[in-house]
Amino acid sequence: MTTSKGKIRNTLISTAIASVCALMHSTAAVADLASEKTALLEIFTATNGNTWSTNNGWGSANSICGVGTSGWVGVACDTTGDTVTGLDLGNRNLVGELPDGVFAGLPTLNQLDLRSNHLTGALPGSIGGLASLSSIEIQQNAFVGDITASLKPMLDRGGLADVRFNGLYGTDINLNGFPLTQTLDAQVVNIGNVLKTSATVTWSKVAFAEAGGYLVEMTGSDGSFVSKQVPGKDTLQTEVVGLTPGVTYSVVVRSFTDAHGDNKNRVASDGSLFPASEITTEDNDSDGDGIGDKAEGKDEQPPTDSDDDGIPDFQDDDDDNDGIKTAEEADGDTDGDGVSDYLDNDDDGDGILTADELPGDSDGDGITDALDDDDDGDGVKTVDEFAGDTDEDGTVDYLDTDDDGDGTPTTNERPFDKDENEDGIPDYLDAASPATVVLADVDEREVGTVITSKSGGGSLGFGFMLISLLGLAKKRHVIKSRIFPSALALLVLSLSANVVSADEENKDRKGRTYIGLNAGTSELEPDPSQSSVPISISDNEDVGAKLVLGYEMSNRFAIEGFYGLLGEAEVTPSGKIDYEVGGVALVFNPLGRAGGFSPLFKLGVNRIDNTGRNVNFQREEDLLGYGAIGLEYEFSNAVALRGEYDYFSEDAQMLSLGLVKKFGPRAKAPVAVNVPPATPTTVNVEPKVIIKTIEVPVPAPAPVIQPAPAPIIQIPDSDGDGISDVGDKCPNSPAGASIDNMGCAVFQGNLKGVNFETNSAKLTRSARVSLDNVATALQQFPGLKVEVQAHTDSVGSATYNQRLSAKRAKSVIGYLSSKGISSSRMIPVGYGERTPIASNLNEAGRAQNRRVVFVVR
Repeated sequence: MTTSKGKIRNTLISTAIASVCALMHSTAAVADLASEKTALLEIFTATNGNTWSTNNGWGSANSICGVGTSGWVGVACDTTGDTVTGLDLGNRNLVGELPDGVFAGLPTLNQLDLRSNHLTGALPGSIGGLASLSSIEIQQNAFVGDITASLKPMLDRGGLADVRFNGLYGTDINLNGFPLTQTLDAQVVNIGNVLKTSATVTWSKVAFAEAGGYLVEMTGSDGSFVSKQVPGKDTLQTEVVGLTPGVTYSVVVRSFTDAHGDNKNRVASDGSLFPASEITTEDNDSDGDGIGDKAEGKDEQPPTDSDDDGIPDFQDDDDDNDGIKTAEEADGDTDGDGVSDYLDNDDDGDGILTADELPGDSDGDGITDALDDDDDGDGVKTVDEFAGDTDEDGTVDYLDTDDDGDGTPTTNERPFDKDENEDGIPDYLDAASPATVVLADVDEREVGTVITSKSGGGSLGFGFMLISLLGLAKKRHVIKSRIFPSALALLVLSLSANVVSADEENKDRKGRTYIGLNAGTSELEPDPSQSSVPISISDNEDVGAKLVLGYEMSNRFAIEGFYGLLGEAEVTPSGKIDYEVGGVALVFNPLGRAGGFSPLFKLGVNRIDNTGRNVNFQREEDLLGYGAIGLEYEFSNAVALRGEYDYFSEDAQMLSLGLVKKFGPRAKAPVAVNVPPATPTTVNVEPKVIIKTIEVPVPAPAPVIQPAPAPIIQIPDSDGDGISDVGDKCPNSPAGASIDNMGCAVFQGNLKGVNFETNSAKLTRSARVSLDNVATALQQFPGLKVEVQAHTDSVGSATYNQRLSAKRAKSVIGYLSSKGISSSRMIPVGYGERTPIASNLNEAGRAQNRRVVFVVR
């Protein structure tokens, strides 16, 4: 220990000498000796200077910078005697706390030694303002607290500090290897078993193991203070007693260390290192209602008495005097008004005092009227109807299930703002409303209620895309008995629909309007499960009909409105309910063509209206999602046969068959040109050329003298090509086209043999022969323009195939140009692998996909 102290002292002395020399040449302001003397006397007084072991000259008339016995012992000044630069008061029995600002009076202090005394409290913050301070020794005292502000400025300048054997801590400071402290606060880990007057506190162990212990201190919100000393650094839990019920306490755990060989003082930490923990002790509950006395205003002056019955709440087992014990309603706020039920004399907020609604349950729903905001269960809040007796039957509306006495329960006259006869009186309060159900033959008998317009698989807000699927999922018997056979037929016919003539494939649907009528079987299943009178659905099938009116906006989409009478469902014991429906839907035709078979898919909205006979009804939704699937076959005369399954709601569907008549622009027939087939050659596995044509202007035909019609039978020739419609395979051939004996233009059909070398746009020999024939045909129609479309299979990357197809289209045009066909008449387009006509999973399909298509423009 001596060797260590000697090294420290030598270092400090050297530093002090260097600092003094620096001060002699400094331009800093000269300190005031009178002010410095005042500061020294303040230190002397605060630390009980009369009991110092050595205090020569202190408080005398001697100069504070005098030499030997003419000065103040322990005070060092600069060589001129103008200012104090050092203070050596180590091991002189200084006792007490240093004033926080005292060192501001010693601005040129360079060295401070206060070691081995009995100084307590916090290290003065004014030390941090000593710009010349380079060393400080305060070890073996009882200083406590945060030293960041006091020492960090000096330490950042490279100064030295020995702070061992104190209760100090800091933030981001470097003590050059000296331990920071011997005694710190312990961190509270848990406070449990909190009762009215006691609690168990657990904390973490401090690192310094010298003999000592812990101080558990609890400061109450009522100003009370409880402290317990726990001996031993290894004891980490204790029970603190003597607490006050219902008080919140801040809890800290301080550690202390007894005096030992390295330190002459008992040191305790200051309790500020960690945030305090908080607990609240259990409160007394004088009235046994589960709420503490303090929470019920015991400490108020005067004590709280919510119901003004003369009994303070903390002694009253029914604080709001509503007839319900506080203990039974302490945790609730039934009406959500922010006032707990135990303080609320109208728990359900219906305008009727809780005490006046006990103990009944008028609507038998298991909720007492005192907590039920709709006492009669009619759908109208009690608060909205408690003051009246609309039908003057002696039963106030809030307890009357038929407020207007019209024979229709109030709950069945929703929505409650509906006013059918527009007389300003809502239907549920209007006995003259046309919405009233009149039961002519059952005046003395109750009737049941069914629910209609059920959202089921999807209402408007649930998502139209799920309507049909989710609705059908609940109708398994419908799927099995009707929809599955129909869907199977739909699948078969849709597959066969791919086989259509070229005329049918090219017909245009856009711009047509249509009208149709369907009839079929409807399934109607209103829900009787909520009826207060036992009823059931005895017959859920009937004949229904639907009228449609639509407009085809494009080849694939149409808009359609519909109106239908779906029939009626029979209710046991006696009653019927009719269904009437209307709505609008978007129609999707995935094949996008007129003529032949086409599947149809519909999504839209609809509304169902009902009429009940000897049965009440209630619509669940006013507007519902609608879905349908169907199959249509259109004949050449624009009349179509259509089969459909309609899903109007969970309780209403229909399977039907009908006729549709379409009006609008007549479909345009295409120009078809046959190209003579190429000389047969060996074909490599490369693309084929398929020639498709569309209607284009063609040269005016040469006058053709038609033979005189037979005198008795007139056989028409619609396109005037000289071939009668009876034997004309192409009845819409363009005027002026060269016609073969089948009545078709000679530029029509598939051209085989146009191939390319593998992974190249170079034409094979057989391809050039085929294209020679194409060039000959094009020369016959000099006004004809064509689009040359090249396609590939999916072997290779899509980018590569795209580039290859474009090169091949240009290669074909280049060859035809060399044969005298103007390149301005031909447009090259590369489609790559984007438009296959067969599967790319086998070689046969890939061979079909490798093709060049000519489209007449």
